[in-house]
Amino acid sequence: MPISVLEQFRTALAGRSRRLSVGGYARHKARVAARQRQMAAETQDIGEIPAVMDPDRRARAAADFRFFCTTYLPKVFYLEWSP
Repeated sequence: MPISVLEQFRTALAGRSRRLSVGGYARHKARVAARQRQMAAETQDIGEIPAVMDPDRRARAAADFRFFCTTYLPKVFYLEWSP
């Protein structure tokens, strides 16, 4: 008689629980957490922020929303503005 999938799963889990003791599981969690922190840190490092090319334009855009939209997003704000 063939072993059911459920019995195979239970057998696999039983073997795994013996392999990962309480202390072993804690070490495993710590290793996984450290690896995830390392991967997150590597993806968050984007390098140096470039210098502002036109400081006057940036200052004006910070003070004037319409200027910001038409200067930095002209493909989105292509319609005329309402009064």
